[in-house]
Amino acid sequence: MSATIKSLIPTLITTIVAIFIIVEYFAPPITILGDIKGSFTSWAVIIASFTMILGALYLVRFHGLKIIREGLGSQEGLYSSITLFILVLFVSVGLAFGGTGTPQYNLIYMNIMKPIASITRGICFFYCISAAYRAFKLKTWEAGGMLVAGVLYSLRQIPIGPAVWAPIEHIGDWILTYPNVGATRGGIVATAFGSIIIALRTLYNKELSVKMIAEAG
Repeated sequence: MSATIKSLIPTLITTIVAIFIIVEYFAPPITILGDIKGSFTSWAVIIASFTMILGALYLVRFHGLKIIREGLGSQEGLYSSITLFILVLFVSVGLAFGGTGTPQYNLIYMNIMKPIASITRGICFFYCISAAYRAFKLKTWEAGGMLVAGVLYSLRQIPIGPAVWAPIEHIGDWILTYPNVGATRGGIVATAFGSIIIALRTLYNKELSVKMIAEAG
């Protein structure tokens, strides 16, 4: 099957489904459109479930081949074996004890996933500090504005700021209420327009990511 056909078929399916969903959303209530949307939604849930199963199989295949190729004595093989062990552990406990809401599943979740998530957030904190340092370098007027606003709001958040200079609390609230809200709304609008453009490009088979996936497959 050529790359054109492999990209054309998913694009046609995506376009047809998107047209029905958009028409059903904006059109007056029509029974047949509601039934079609319900069928598409059910199929989306089914496809997503199979996608998760396929992803788990690919994960097992990828790390299994890495263990065979690298060996358990290597660092890559060790990490892959730990990944597969955790995957098998969670799946086995969930299937054996009746789902993810059981005390057994919650026990391993709270003692494995929670600590790992806390460590990950701690590591991300240091990355945020590094990114803030690079962003606040006084090379441009924009960086200077970010530096001033960041310092003022940071001083407003810590107890020593209002204790040393009382107006800093009102200044921090003003920055959070007005400039921050305006910038956030601008970002949301820009993101919405970007999503619309990407959707239109996908429907017209012009999105490069879809073509690259089809050619790679």
